[in-house]
Amino acid sequence: MKNKNFLKELILLFIFAILISVVIVFFYSRIWLAAGLLLILSILKLVYLKDKVAVTIFIIGGIYGTLAEMVAIYFGAWSYSYINFYNIPFWLFFAWGAMSIFFYRLSSLIKLYFKRK
Repeated sequence: MKNKNFLKELILLFIFAILISVVIVFFYSRIWLAAGLLLILSILKLVYLKDKVAVTIFIIGGIYGTLAEMVAIYFGAWSYSYINFYNIPFWLFFAWGAMSIFFYRLSSLIKLYFKRK
C-alpha cells in the first residue's frame, strides 16, 4: 500500500470512528434513531471494505460487547439513562460492532504499514 493510500484509509477510518461517536453523543436518548444511524454507518463501512471477516467481526464484537455490558450492568458497574432492551439501549450492539470493525481495520493498517518497512 502506497503512502497516499495508507493515509487515505487511515483518515477514512478515523472519520468512521468520529461519526460513530457523534451519533452516540447526540442521539443516545433517541434509541431507535441512534440504532438506525449506527447500522447505516456500519453497513456503509462493510460495503466499502468488501471483507467477509469484517462482517464476522462486526457480529461477534456486537454480541460479545453487548453481553459484557449486560453482565457489568447486572452487577452494578454502571447503568444507562435510556434503555429498552434488558437494561441497555438497543443501539449498543451496533456501537460495539462498529468499533470492532474500527479496531480490526486499524490493526490491519498497522500491520501493512510495518510490513512495507
